[in-house]
Amino acid sequence: MSTQVEKSNSFAYWAHVVITIGLMISGFFMQGTEVITPYGMQVIMIFAGMMWGWIFWNLSCPSLLAMAFLCLTQFGSIVDVMKTGVGSEIVLMVIILTTFGTWAQNCGLSATVARWMLSVKVVQNRPWLLITFIFAMAYIVAFFVGIYVTIFTFWPIVYTLVTECGYEKRTRLAAYLLVGIAYIVSLGGLLIKPFGAWSLIAIKGMASVIEGASIDYGVFMMVMLPVSFVCFAAYILLGRFALRLDVSKLASYKAKDEKAVFTDEQKVCSIILLLLVFCLFAPSFLPKTWLPVVLLTKLGTLGIGAILLVLMCTIRIRKQPLVEMATLYAKGTPWDMVWLLAANTVVASALLSAEGGVRTFLGTFVATHLGGLSPLMFIITLLAINICLTQVAHNTVLLMVLTPIYVQIGLVIGVQPALIPLLCSVSLSAAMATPGASSRAGLFFGNSEWIAKKDAYLFGCLSVVSVIVGLIVMVPLGMALL
Repeated sequence: MSTQVEKSNSFAYWAHVVITIGLMISGFFMQGTEVITPYGMQVIMIFAGMMWGWIFWNLSCPSLLAMAFLCLTQFGSIVDVMKTGVGSEIVLMVIILTTFGTWAQNCGLSATVARWMLSVKVVQNRPWLLITFIFAMAYIVAFFVGIYVTIFTFWPIVYTLVTECGYEKRTRLAAYLLVGIAYIVSLGGLLIKPFGAWSLIAIKGMASVIEGASIDYGVFMMVMLPVSFVCFAAYILLGRFALRLDVSKLASYKAKDEKAVFTDEQKVCSIILLLLVFCLFAPSFLPKTWLPVVLLTKLGTLGIGAILLVLMCTIRIRKQPLVEMATLYAKGTPWDMVWLLAANTVVASALLSAEGGVRTFLGTFVATHLGGLSPLMFIITLLAINICLTQVAHNTVLLMVLTPIYVQIGLVIGVQPALIPLLCSVSLSAAMATPGASSRAGLFFGNSEWIAKKDAYLFGCLSVVSVIVGLIVMVPLGMALL
């Protein structure tokens, strides 16, 4: 029987490899349509093959293959492909910022923080209160320093916390917490910031149709803050009551009644992490003309991270290096995540480029099918299209492309224009159900050491459902306030 199963598994494995490659090649034999060019068809099929490979093969191989096939199109040479993919901001952020989490984990700082969380009396033997506390901290930190720094700071804490309580890697609760962090940070770091890049893209989409249009910050917060709370609560309540996750080990954990003791290395690590947070947040509240603020703004997240990485590898304690860069990268670089995000970035860029015709096709499709609907059906259809499209196409590009089209149609059929960018902002943030849906999805799908593939899909879809719950509240709330 075991030999038969092995043969079956071997056949299925190679079948998926062949299907992945076959899908990528097939686009080169397609002529395209009136709207989608042959180049667009090539990219669509490369993307389809990459998605198939991610689901049924692994994460790195289909990613590298997709980039290799993309250089055979008019996109450019393999150097151009690699520059766009590996050289993208999100990939470089993963390479640089994961070192901080690796150091915090290796020096024991994550363990100390995790034990402190477990020892807080109000959450002891109350596992769901502890989970809410962790998510609330991530929500607040993401508002101030951004989503990716928060993910890379909180994931090592979760690793240690679940290990301390007796959970193995790739268990369902660990996956729920890690995916939850990636989901929750979007609520605090994207949705509720009217001055953030994500919200500004949506509002500018409206302003490109209605000259001078804007949304008052106060009204923005009156709509988005309650919606984010509903999305937050939905994820926790669905995990507790719908999935009935096993939190027995969290509930039975007995924290030691002792003060947290930090080693010299942990103290330095804490100072550098706090310095990272301060440097990232300072330009938001200090005068823009101050020289230090000008320098921090120019450096950005990557530059600040790089300088602090050099600093922590330069400091010596008792004539010994605090940490070695080679050790950090050997132990902490998540290569599955790096290649997945690199391929997703460059293929998504090609997929929605003007030359491929896919963007034009989407705009025509939306305008054709939404024009004759009632206001309520228009909103429901808009949300359904956004939630489905954002699972397979880059959500930022969709926000830029679709928001002005929706506003134009909304003006004709009588929908409040200010409601549309907010609906697009929330619905397109639900890009969590597939590896290529967003950079956040790429992070947790790529974290195969801790998150099983089936759990990544399960909790990615749970995040989407939680956003839908928030949207159900948002529609009447937005209609009443805007």
